[in-house]
Amino acid sequence: MNSTELGRRFGAAVALMAVLVAAAVAGADRPEVPVVTPVILPLAGPAAARNAEISGLDWSGDHLVLLPENPDRFAAGDTLGFFVLPGAEIRAALEVGDGRPLAPRRLPCLAPGLTRLIRGFDGLEAVAVAGDRVFLAVEAKQPGAMAGYLVGGRFEVEGGLVRVDVARRTPIPLDLDVFNLAAEALLADGDRIVAIVEANGRNLRPQARAPVFNLDLEPLPSLPFPTIEYRVTDATALDAQRRFWVINYFFPPDEAKLLPADDPEVAAHGTPSWFVPHGGFERLLELQITAGGGIVRTETPPVWLAPARDGRLRNWEGLARLDGRGFLLVTDEHPGTLLAFVPWPSDN
Repeated sequence: MNSTELGRRFGAAVALMAVLVAAAVAGADRPEVPVVTPVILPLAGPAAARNAEISGLDWSGDHLVLLPENPDRFAAGDTLGFFVLPGAEIRAALEVGDGRPLAPRRLPCLAPGLTRLIRGFDGLEAVAVAGDRVFLAVEAKQPGAMAGYLVGGRFEVEGGLVRVDVARRTPIPLDLDVFNLAAEALLADGDRIVAIVEANGRNLRPQARAPVFNLDLEPLPSLPFPTIEYRVTDATALDAQRRFWVINYFFPPDEAKLLPADDPEVAAHGTPSWFVPHGGFERLLELQITAGGGIVRTETPPVWLAPARDGRLRNWEGLARLDGRGFLLVTDEHPGTLLAFVPWPSDN
């Protein structure tokens, strides 16, 4: 090796060492990425079955509403079936920690013909409760295009019944046509309902917006929505500052249809040590509806969910806050119906 080549290699080695040292220093200055392990709460009864396919969560008073994607699977007589679980039972399960299963009870839903009246009906994807009002997002696979619809109804608390006005429904504009992607979350914001489309990545929807409706299901001006790569599968209710959290989920086989760009969360906040590029993950992101009339990503770091021990990804499709303790999440059929508590990260 001549002196010129030796000098070149020495210079390259010094440059590489400088990069590694700089990266180490930057990493040392960056706070540890919050990672939380979901605490599984065993379920019993029909809601525990894999085919329950729970697709949304929200609170009605102190009852957690679990929305099945196909409520006709739990029909009885002329009613469909939702599920509810008292908050007191959830808190007791966390405090006692004896592993005793929770058994959500069936909540009758009077919605005659709902699954037939919407062409290509492919399930209920989201629920939002506002007082005694309830709003549902419907996904439909229609010839040549995906479609979404908003329907509304009322909770009759005393009678333990949900009534849906199936004759009154309005389309939810999607601004994209990708198989099996529609509106996946609903927010009750005072006298209006905000819908969140499942895909909001830069390459699919470079100017993403959230459709908005009044309580009579009439369209209002939509809201700008931040770029979020991968899927958004549900949202919590708003807090007093109009902040809310969403589930942000990536299943690697979806990459071909999601066409993800560079993930802004990685650039802004880093990743856990176990993160693998192009690998699947489950995390929560905080957003806010601003006084200026848009939806923005807050500066709060993501909450990454620790991987399952068996390595299987969990398709969380329902999200709700639990007091100030953290979150409740529920999966659909992948890998089965799982209800979990995610404690609030200790450093947030």
